[in-house]
Amino acid sequence: MMLFSVVFLIFFGLAIVIKQSMQRKWDRDEIKRLKVNVLPPKLLANPEDYAESPLHWLALGLAGKRPFQKTEIVALAGDPLLRYDVFRMLLECEALGWFPDKYATLEAMAESHMVRWLNFPTELGCVPSQIKLLSKETISYENQVYDYYCFCFKVKPPHDMAKQGWMVGCVGPFVMYDNPFVFPKGTFSRFNQVDESKLKQEAEWTFHNIYLNNPSLKK
Repeated sequence: MMLFSVVFLIFFGLAIVIKQSMQRKWDRDEIKRLKVNVLPPKLLANPEDYAESPLHWLALGLAGKRPFQKTEIVALAGDPLLRYDVFRMLLECEALGWFPDKYATLEAMAESHMVRWLNFPTELGCVPSQIKLLSKETISYENQVYDYYCFCFKVKPPHDMAKQGWMVGCVGPFVMYDNPFVFPKGTFSRFNQVDESKLKQEAEWTFHNIYLNNPSLKK
């Protein structure tokens, strides 16, 4: 009985080692692919570029200039405006293991892309005071299925758009089995008021008029 237990523990231990080795290999391969397809080079070449950003401490930590803890990364990734940049910084340092699992989803990253887009000066020009995921809409086009995430958001006075109340924006397109960190090339909002019966129409409009009609988005 004791011999059986020892053999079982040895095989169990080997299985864990093999599984971890396979996971590490997958991580390296995935990191290499993401670096080619997603990131500009040398994002962290100079941590002081982030001196005016909430990400400054993380940039210094990843550059080895200060100690940091995973709780700091969790807090930063919890902010949708910062979430995608936190991922990019960790990816460049091959430290994706630090990225919180609860934000490594298409829904969470789509929220980040929506907030980043809205914050751009030529769009809403600020971070929305509230944002919520409403639905995932599926679009079929040329034998391919695409997903869009539809969000509602609003701002407070004195912003000019506060009178609109809840507005709708769409993030995508994503295809089945997309990595959560894939950059969506057709994100947009017309700042229409939310009508939950027309979310699919809004996603389809965004797909056909923003994604398909702008060649630079598909490069």
